[in-house]
Amino acid sequence: MPSHTLPIIAIITGTFLSGASLSNSWFSLPILIKTLSPLNVGNKLQHFSLMQAYADPIFPLTAITTSLLHWTCSYRRWASDGGAWEGFAWAGAATFCMIPYSLVVVFPTVWKIEAVQRKVEKTESDGEDKWMDAEVEEARVLLQRWNAQHVVRGFMPLIGALIGVRALSGELGA
Repeated sequence: MPSHTLPIIAIITGTFLSGASLSNSWFSLPILIKTLSPLNVGNKLQHFSLMQAYADPIFPLTAITTSLLHWTCSYRRWASDGGAWEGFAWAGAATFCMIPYSLVVVFPTVWKIEAVQRKVEKTESDGEDKWMDAEVEEARVLLQRWNAQHVVRGFMPLIGALIGVRALSGELGA
């Protein structure tokens, strides 16, 4: 009978990754978007950049690690004929989808947000005392787009964890 420790760890890391990711989209970013104004747009975009800087090394590494854990479970079951391996393979794939989705869909939006941030910082550093209504609206639209993309991305490891739970419960006869 295959060990159940590794799939449990994979399920826990997948749900942790999803929860951490979705908490940004459901709590942090809506407050940031709602409080955007011409007087604080530079500060709010800097806040977003800092959130990205903290998440960038953690989320992809956690997604890859979680996927590898699911795939290791799959391989062990396939190699030993001790259980159904397909569920864990699909769990790893669902979690790993975060990586290409981020590269293809989310990062271009981040780059546009960073471009707006540079424009705002240049305007502020030039000492121009003008209202940045256009930049505020552009930032708001881009942050809302990123937020929606991030929700989709946040559900990927949760889907992987749920597939892993189903595969594990099938082994346990539940």
